[in-house]
Amino acid sequence: MDFIQKYKVLLIAGSLILLAGVFFMFSRELPDKAEKAQEIPAEAEIQAASEAEVFNEPEAQKKTSAKKEGFMVDVKGSVQRPGVYELWEGSRVKDAVEHAGGLLESADGKLINLAAVLEDGTAIYIPAKGETAEAEPSQGIGTAHGNASPDSKKVNLNTAALEDLQTLPGIGPSKAEAILAYRDENGKFKSEDELKEVSGIGDKTYEKLKDLIQVN
Repeated sequence: MDFIQKYKVLLIAGSLILLAGVFFMFSRELPDKAEKAQEIPAEAEIQAASEAEVFNEPEAQKKTSAKKEGFMVDVKGSVQRPGVYELWEGSRVKDAVEHAGGLLESADGKLINLAAVLEDGTAIYIPAKGETAEAEPSQGIGTAHGNASPDSKKVNLNTAALEDLQTLPGIGPSKAEAILAYRDENGKFKSEDELKEVSGIGDKTYEKLKDLIQVN
């Protein structure tokens, strides 16, 4: 009986020790699992941010390269530094003049259409006071009057200034301003008959103007 009693005591003591050991091991694993669970989302966020950066990089490079695309213009006449300059899409005569160092004091600013939109190969001649646009024999696109025209008798809808448009029959200040506003909003005229898209200019007015205007 004493032997059996001692055996029971040893069995109970051993069981308690075993349970204590299991509890100790389990309690140590819980913090490790919690830390790993916290680390996984953080790593996932870093990876996601990295993937997003890689995905967006080509688009950013495209925008950067697009900004670098340009064209060449030739600035002549009464400017500080006449020469050939590189500009960007949407540039106007004003931008070209600034690249050339600005106007000389002798320049006639009244004859210059600074708002005219430029394109590759544009030649801009800035006349001096008392000089006319015709004084430059090799006029190109974007000349002093803004008439980028091989035929000087026709008004170029894409480069004409306000005063140039008003030389056309039936075109007063309000219609001339409407033409310029349309050009600024929609870009260059693709054809002469696109003029009919301007508010206030219908078929009858266009018929009077079609032989006096051009685009290029």
